[in-house]
Amino acid sequence: MSKGWIALHKRLMHHWVADDKPYNMLAAWIDILLAVNWRDGRTVIGRKLLHYERGESLKSLDTWAERWGWNKSAVRRFLKLLEKDGMIRTTNETITTRITVCNYESYQDVSNGSETETKRRRNAGETQVTPEEQDNNRTMKQKNKSVRVLKSKKDVAPPPELMEIDGFPEAWADWMIFRTEIGKSLVPSTIQGQFKKLLKLRNPVAVIRQSIENGWQGLFEVKTQNQPKSLYDRKLG
Repeated sequence: MSKGWIALHKRLMHHWVADDKPYNMLAAWIDILLAVNWRDGRTVIGRKLLHYERGESLKSLDTWAERWGWNKSAVRRFLKLLEKDGMIRTTNETITTRITVCNYESYQDVSNGSETETKRRRNAGETQVTPEEQDNNRTMKQKNKSVRVLKSKKDVAPPPELMEIDGFPEAWADWMIFRTEIGKSLVPSTIQGQFKKLLKLRNPVAVIRQSIENGWQGLFEVKTQNQPKSLYDRKLG
């Protein structure tokens, strides 16, 4: 089928299927989409501080060649093809290459996919919504809610290590909403502290869900059979 779209987790880059090289052009393109940064930031390369924006990557041609099992010339030709087709823009940063994915939001934001499908159904004169479509719409609305909550705190966005954990973005968005609903909104300094503590825990998502389900104002370590009570009772946030 040529309609619809799926979301791919960045962990796919570390899956064993990614070890099969050399990549074909489709695999290389998907790798670019997964590798670009999902938020603005900065990094140091060769003692030079470089800023990058959402949808951009700072990697050398040699790095891409190693990832894909290609030679450097093949990488350069492929990037030129993508640029010619309006899929990316490349900028030579002397010590590295900046790749900017054009229209990055169309690959990342679930609201775009939902809006496109809605327009297609309207144009085709379809008025019936199947149970499966209803479930998908509910899932998209939940994800959109998570995206809105996370974007509302750009200055205290979760670190990448937490965002890569399955279910964390949704759990953290629910936690922020829950704290607001009980009249205990989190301030930036408290949020930063909770991120640091969650990074030290074995299962941050379970910790958040546990607090929400029990109506707790703080975050606590999840109790296990082999865990001492004193550690379980210790307040973490």
